[in-house]
Amino acid sequence: MRKRLAVLAFLISVVSNVHGQDTLKSILGKERIGVFINKLENFDSLDNRKLHIVHIGDSHIQADYFSGRMREYFQEKYGNGGRGLVFPYRLSKTNGATDIKYTSNVYWSGRRNSYGKLKRSTGIAGHCIETNTKDAQILVESELDQFDQVTIFHSQEDDVFVLGLRNDESFQQETKKQIVPDAKYHKVKSGDTLYGIARKYGVSVSKIKTWNGINSSMIRPGQKLVVSSAGVPAQIKKVSSNSLNKYVSKPDSLYAGQKFDLPDTVSSFYIQVNDQAKSSKVDLMGILLENSKADGIVYSAIGANGATFEDYVASQYFFDQISALKPDLLIVSLGTNESFNSPFKAEEIEASMNEFLGQLKEKTSCDQILMTTPPDVKIKKGRYREYNPKAKQIRDMELRVADENEVAIWDFYEAMGGYKSIKNWKDQGLAQRDYVHFTKEGYYKQADMLWSEFLMLTKSDSIVSNSFADMDSVQVEEVKEGSLE
Repeated sequence: MRKRLAVLAFLISVVSNVHGQDTLKSILGKERIGVFINKLENFDSLDNRKLHIVHIGDSHIQADYFSGRMREYFQEKYGNGGRGLVFPYRLSKTNGATDIKYTSNVYWSGRRNSYGKLKRSTGIAGHCIETNTKDAQILVESELDQFDQVTIFHSQEDDVFVLGLRNDESFQQETKKQIVPDAKYHKVKSGDTLYGIARKYGVSVSKIKTWNGINSSMIRPGQKLVVSSAGVPAQIKKVSSNSLNKYVSKPDSLYAGQKFDLPDTVSSFYIQVNDQAKSSKVDLMGILLENSKADGIVYSAIGANGATFEDYVASQYFFDQISALKPDLLIVSLGTNESFNSPFKAEEIEASMNEFLGQLKEKTSCDQILMTTPPDVKIKKGRYREYNPKAKQIRDMELRVADENEVAIWDFYEAMGGYKSIKNWKDQGLAQRDYVHFTKEGYYKQADMLWSEFLMLTKSDSIVSNSFADMDSVQVEEVKEGSLE
């Protein structure tokens, strides 16, 4: 990591010496995150040497390659102040960061803010898992970080969870994980029934219900069901409550959440449903891991596959819960999915952008916001993938919205090469076959580019406006639809 930082710093210094300090001008309105940049520049002299960055996005963020590399860069330079917000994606049968492991003794049903009838019943992470099993436990294990403060976000009014720590070495054997083969799923189609699906795969209806954490026969088209025991997440045996040192949340628990203070830093713990919980069904919307004993950067990533600005606006608990993070900088990487909207209603999309930014500022009391424009992408039409001109329309819209809302914006669309540049990234092994998502190396490159911008800003003697004054001269190019590869 230190070698990567050194290489980046060297390259930027060379470019600056040859072309001048303002060679990199991809961040427009950089003075609008000047308070945060000044904190970085004077980090060692801050009274509270801990800063929280919250990065919000869609599938580009859920995988945590882009945001994960940014976390590494910030924490290597300024210190690791804590892991930040996490979510048990594995228990929700979807992809996500792999540095935190989650195992449970029961099966949880999952949903996200961009899909399904219940998508509005989501919160801070853009996702939610739920169960009606009273003795449910989740073992949370971190490979890299330690923490002594844990906040669990949920929608219940009472304290539905208690937190437990191992107090017996025998747990190493008792909680040994099973080796689970590849998953097997069935995507529900119109007219499907649980009975028919069970017959098709040679299993019982009761097993399908258990594997998917459902207690009724109601299923919906598009729902993804586990249909074999090989498809369920790795499990643990339930640990006896008497074998845990249990902690209850603080009296001043957060709205729609519970905060636990631990006596020392740990790298693993159990989340257990409270025996006294009044709710028949409990949900979990996110977990905040903090280390009160460490200075440095906390970098929280919030991503949901397929998410749009409107999806976050419509999420019932998102803005109330995100206020608990008390961010010093908000990075917003949304807009890709809007470019695939059909019909494409530009006025509604722009209104959702304004609503999102307005609520974000109000609820978090943070005006240090950096938007990032979406990448160039292709869209599938028939057998072909065509360049998607709507991506540039979204990019131009975000530039305008950022200026109107007085927030900074990093023009990644232009930085990656602009219209049709996604093919170059694909040819270099940096973009995937769908010409929408990037490979791990591609997301790392994106992080390298943004990190270099931060290094340039913290090298500046002062933070001054650089490009928004020239916004009126930006011409929106008309791009013809139907361009084949």
